[in-house]
Amino acid sequence: MNKDSIVLDKETTIKEMIELYLNKIDKELDDIKGRTFLYNGQKLDINSKQSIKEFFPQSVWIYSPF
Repeated sequence: MNKDSIVLDKETTIKEMIELYLNKIDKELDDIKGRTFLYNGQKLDINSKQSIKEFFPQSVWIYSPF
């Protein structure tokens, strides 16, 4: 299993974060239809304009099975 990291500015939006991640793993939004991104039991809105600073109270690591 590969382990990749993405370092993001705290003003990056949830949507931008997901787009950057998908770009890094060479996937498109259509490739993940039917899949959900979760954090602490909450479903992430992949179109959210909320900054990661607002959503994540501290630094966070997200695991993906892709």
